Amino acid sequence: MDANGTRYQLLLGREDWDACCCAALDTDPRGAWLPPRHGDAPLEWNADTCEVLLRAKPFVHTPAPRDARPDLERDRRGAAVDMFGNWYWVDETRSRIRVRSAGTELVSDFWPVPASTPTCTPGGFRAAETSPPPTGAEFGGLAVTSDHFLVAGTRAPAGVLVFDLFAGGPPEQLTWPAGVNFVPWDLAAGPDGGLCILDRENQRYWSLDRRFEVVCTPESRVVQEEADQTFQPVEGEARRKIFRRTFPIGIDVGGVSTVGANAPAAIEVLADGTVLILDGPASGSAGFSKILVFRDGAFVKNLDLKKMSDRVDPAVATSFSLVGYDMAFVGTTALAGHSGVLYVADAGGNQGYAFRLSIDGKGDWQQQALSEYLPMRRFGGKALVVFGGTVYYDFAEAWVPLVQQYRPRYQPEAWLDTRHLDGGEPDCVWHRLLLDACIPSGSRVEIWSRAANSPELLEAAPWLKEPPLYLRGDGSELPFLQQPWSTSSGARGRGDGTWELLLQRAQGRYLQVRIRLVGQERSTPRLRALRVYYPRFSYLNEYLPAVYREDQPSAKFLDGFLANVEGICTSIEDRIAAAHVLFDWRSAPAEALEWLGSWLGVALDPAWNEERRRLFIRHAMLFFQYRGTAHGLRLALSLALGPQVDESRFAVPERVGEERFGVRIIEKYLTRKLPDVLFGDPAQLEAPAGADELRPWRPADGRDALRRRYARLLGLPTNAPLPEFPLVPPVDRQAAGLWSLFCEQVLGFTPWAAGLEREAWQRFLEARYESLDKLHDAWQAPYQGFEEILQPTNQPQDAVVADDWARHMRQADPLRTPGERLDWQSFLRGRHGAVSQLNAKYSTAWAAYDLVPLPDTLPPDGPALEDWFQFEAAFLAIRGTAHRFSVLLPMPTDSDSSPAEPGRRLELARRIVGLEKPAHTVFDVRFYWAMFLVGQARLGRDTQVELGIRERLLHALVLDHGYVGEGYLSPAASESRSERQILGRNRLDH
Repeated sequence: MDANGTRYQLLLGREDWDACCCAALDTDPRGAWLPPRHGDAPLEWNADTCEVLLRAKPFVHTPAPRDARPDLERDRRGAAVDMFGNWYWVDETRSRIRVRSAGTELVSDFWPVPASTPTCTPGGFRAAETSPPPTGAEFGGLAVTSDHFLVAGTRAPAGVLVFDLFAGGPPEQLTWPAGVNFVPWDLAAGPDGGLCILDRENQRYWSLDRRFEVVCTPESRVVQEEADQTFQPVEGEARRKIFRRTFPIGIDVGGVSTVGANAPAAIEVLADGTVLILDGPASGSAGFSKILVFRDGAFVKNLDLKKMSDRVDPAVATSFSLVGYDMAFVGTTALAGHSGVLYVADAGGNQGYAFRLSIDGKGDWQQQALSEYLPMRRFGGKALVVFGGTVYYDFAEAWVPLVQQYRPRYQPEAWLDTRHLDGGEPDCVWHRLLLDACIPSGSRVEIWSRAANSPELLEAAPWLKEPPLYLRGDGSELPFLQQPWSTSSGARGRGDGTWELLLQRAQGRYLQVRIRLVGQERSTPRLRALRVYYPRFSYLNEYLPAVYREDQPSAKFLDGFLANVEGICTSIEDRIAAAHVLFDWRSAPAEALEWLGSWLGVALDPAWNEERRRLFIRHAMLFFQYRGTAHGLRLALSLALGPQVDESRFAVPERVGEERFGVRIIEKYLTRKLPDVLFGDPAQLEAPAGADELRPWRPADGRDALRRRYARLLGLPTNAPLPEFPLVPPVDRQAAGLWSLFCEQVLGFTPWAAGLEREAWQRFLEARYESLDKLHDAWQAPYQGFEEILQPTNQPQDAVVADDWARHMRQADPLRTPGERLDWQSFLRGRHGAVSQLNAKYSTAWAAYDLVPLPDTLPPDGPALEDWFQFEAAFLAIRGTAHRFSVLLPMPTDSDSSPAEPGRRLELARRIVGLEKPAHTVFDVRFYWAMFLVGQARLGRDTQVELGIRERLLHALVLDHGYVGEGYLSPAASESRSERQILGRNRLDH
């Protein structure tokens, strides 16, 4: 509905256009009209562009009089290509396999190789005695499996040769039993490393798994033979039977019901295991081939290639035949919603034909003949081969891609009648018609209409021709319509846009529109959508006095003239009335999203797609609400780096689960520290384990319990005096390693602050007295060195020592005052209050809190030991890791990502975290690998189990853009068997 309340009837999509009917000529309007979906209709629906257009006619190549056709029995020998682009085929004698190398493009014999005997020097080794490799076989068919095995069918002896293209060496020969008729004709690689073999002579096919064992199906298994066992009971029991294992006889192709196979010529295997067999008349016969569809060994469907004759020019349709020579399938798995294209080479060897195969939601196979001209210049006849999503055919000893040649040929014209459009009221005045279409130069679209107040009268009403369509200069009349086509001057030059006309005499409740599409056989109009507006909003009736309507001829002319003005003004009014759509994230045009984001003071990332921009604008307030939090950081990084972002990412943090293979934020205070010996530090030795060491020590156990466990660590006898447990690591490196490991196992942390306090006290005395003699004179106490002087555990009684201690603890230089001391004093003040209460609990006489040092010796039992333990184990551990976090990004695993992609992601993540993090925090950004490691396995939501996963995690090396060990050298990105290690590709540490 527009700003004046005018509604419209719409034709959009295949269902609406299929409700119409069409005809080639307007000679028999009641007998020749067909729906567009009918095979004989002159119009067709293009599912790729969602358009109605004139029916295309495929180009049929006319061979030269002396054109040599490929001989199916002689020239069809088999060919295949591996993942690196090396081509293999059977030569003319069927006794050799030739190869065209990808690197050098040189053609040579692949098998058999010339025999050579290594020379043996005196004292050296000679070649081992081995059985000679199989030679002299007659080949029939080739295939390269997904596990990189080249398999060649052999007719004498009947079986296959399996070449390991990774490991090299002679092939392994697998033969069929003598009692089973087997003549291989064509081989096709299947999913999961298997393959299928077609036997044209016996009209059967076999399926092999990745271990090259024949797959037994109910259709291929014969009745097992029953026989008596050699050893039988003497009496009292029934005779024991055994069943001898029999070889499968293959799956019957010629005897499937209602099909009547004649001469199967080719076999293909889809990604879901569905088998397609090209079958048709005998060689040299005319007619049409068919595609036999098998699933799990059972016949499913018969697809007839005769449908191509419905699309060719009627002048040659009577003599047209399509006998398939070979076929190749390109596409996805044959599941509902997916499709692929089957290419069939005709027996003449001059042209290929394309058919789109798919399965609908009901599980029915759908077949559509495509109007593509696929010439095959001098086809050698070996085979059609798919490589990299492209079909190739052989020319001499080279391989040429099968490329469509654009030679469009369409029906010259067609007529299309719409369904009856209901205006809802009698004598409805229909306003205007708008057609979203592409009408190129040389083609045209004409419009007729008829209207009446009942469907019966409508059928008898005459057709009235409407004025010619004109192309609107400002695009569609719908305000802010997001058009899939362009409204630029170039598109207008091609006739692409919205075409409009004003209906002249369409008055009545029901309206029917007739559209004539006229082309020149090389171009066609393309119709997307049709809109017919009703009822007409009349400026004459609404805005002008009645005197302008008294004279009917003048009023009709004036009403039509003002309708042109109304069409221009209504479009402007529609935009004004629909201005609210610009402020809504759901309806704003894509080009207005940047402007809409500026209302929030943000500049949208140019790399974001439209969906991600709309999602951000919708949840911008939530995004800013969580800014500076861990949830906000994850959200910002997901928007910038995540492959997919949906509504669930913007839920409250409690409802947002950790994303699989997503961004991780590790807050340091939540991490646990492990001893360095676990990471290979040789200074730390394994401490002896005791029964009571299974649980950690706590202050409630008492300091003597800790000293006894430390004595066992040192290996002291049980009757020896207990040693003091030091809070400072020993000087000896080995002893320090044992002490550190003991602290981690028993205490759960390694004391370190006491060493800083003791060292600061000793440095202060050394700077004040300069020598031990002066210190001795002042303190009246002998010391062997400044390093022997410990901190006082109570207020010093000696005046000189007390003065030195006060100077040390209250020195004015904050840079020389350990921060841990100030934290310790603040910790005690907050826990005990006045210093007198501290002295009462500690049995000390400190004058003030600023004189209390962090202990450098193990405190006595009671509150002093408890305070020290909590300060070292909890307070310092939290303070050391507070306000610090790490951001872990998943390593890009896309096979098509460049070597520079990780660096780009890392730099982008650093910028984002720097903007979104709290100002007082410190962070670092690193990558992590969600994969298996040798000797380790993590089974959880971050585990990737897949064939060839390591090759996707690594990137191809580029000169001067990578490091040794971070990638692999390979002619092409590939997948292979995961248990194989390839020199030059796999990393040695994997």
